[in-house]
Amino acid sequence: MGSLGLSGVIEEIGIRTTKIRDVSGQLHILFNGNITLVKKFTARAVRVALDVFLPKKEDTLRGKKILHDSLEDYLKNYRLGGREIKVSDLEMRSPQTVIRAEFDIIPLFKDLVSQQVAPRLKEVFFEQAIPLSGNRIDTNFHLEHPKIRGSGLVREGH
Repeated sequence: MGSLGLSGVIEEIGIRTTKIRDVSGQLHILFNGNITLVKKFTARAVRVALDVFLPKKEDTLRGKKILHDSLEDYLKNYRLGGREIKVSDLEMRSPQTVIRAEFDIIPLFKDLVSQQVAPRLKEVFFEQAIPLSGNRIDTNFHLEHPKIRGSGLVREGH
């Protein structure tokens, strides 16, 4: 915002102050008189698909629970909780199995998912003694449009 170079989600606009939460989760309280420039970004949803590669099918059920619970906790920490997280298995024609978690976020938080959530999930699986096939979690972003679903795809591997 303005010369501050601050970006985030506006949580509250009051008579004298505005509260903005940045992507790191930090809350900034600004005096309205100091705000000189505001940019509004489209708030359309970005569908996130995190694919976790497991070498053994036996780990699927436990892996799905760990994936769901870890994401739920992580999203709450960044005040992104309350989003529906859908966890499912993807069919593979190999001995490994892939579990996928899907949820919606606003575009501002794409980097947070790529740079912090996916690496943290790798640590959680390691801590729970569930190996990842090739130490691999893929992050896919599907750009959604209110009228045209699935209008774009950006893929980042980890």
